[in-house]
Amino acid sequence: MQIYKTVKMLLQSACCIGLVVLSAGSMAGTDVRPMVINSVGPLGLKIWTEAVPRWPKELTEHRGVQVFTAWAPDDYYPPARMSWAVMPFKETGGKEQLFLQGVLQQALQNYRSSLHPEDIDLQAADYGNLSGWMAEFGGFDEQQPVDVRFFVGRELGKPWVVMQVYTVAGKLPHLKYQIERSWDNLSYLDD
Repeated sequence: MQIYKTVKMLLQSACCIGLVVLSAGSMAGTDVRPMVINSVGPLGLKIWTEAVPRWPKELTEHRGVQVFTAWAPDDYYPPARMSWAVMPFKETGGKEQLFLQGVLQQALQNYRSSLHPEDIDLQAADYGNLSGWMAEFGGFDEQQPVDVRFFVGRELGKPWVVMQVYTVAGKLPHLKYQIERSWDNLSYLDD
C-alpha cells in the first residue's frame, strides 16, 4: 500500500510540474507544439505546418506558379488556410515597387477585395531569414468574408517567396502562433 501512495504522490507531483511549465510558457507568449517539416522540392523550400492537429496539404498550380497549401482540419476553429509560392526570378531589375504592387494586386484579385494596392498599408516585416513586406486586408472566399495576411520577401540573392493566410473575418489574431511557428521557420532547401 505504501508503494501505491508513493507512486500516486510522484505522479501528482509530475502533473503539477507539467502544468507549471505549460503555464510559464503561455505567460511568456510562446506556443510550442510539434510541427511537420515539408521539403517541397518544386518550390525549393522547407515549410513547417501544424502537426497537432495535422493540417492537410497539397501542391497545385495556379496561373503557372506552383503553390503549396495547408489548411486547418474541418473540426478546427477558426478555419484557416495558408499558402506559399515562389516567384520564378531572384531580381526585380531595380523595379521592386512595381513587382510588389503587381504581386499585391494579384492577391487582392484572388480574394475579391475592392481595395487597390495603393490603399494597402504595406509594412516592412521579417519572418525567419526572409525580409520583405506584409499587409492585412479583407476579402472573400466564395461568399464568406475573410481576413488575409499577405507577405512577400526573400533572403538576399534568393527567389521571392509569397506567403498568405486567411481565415474568417475578425479571427486573424487567433492564428498568431500558427503563423509564427510556420513562417518564422521557413527556409530554402539549399540552406
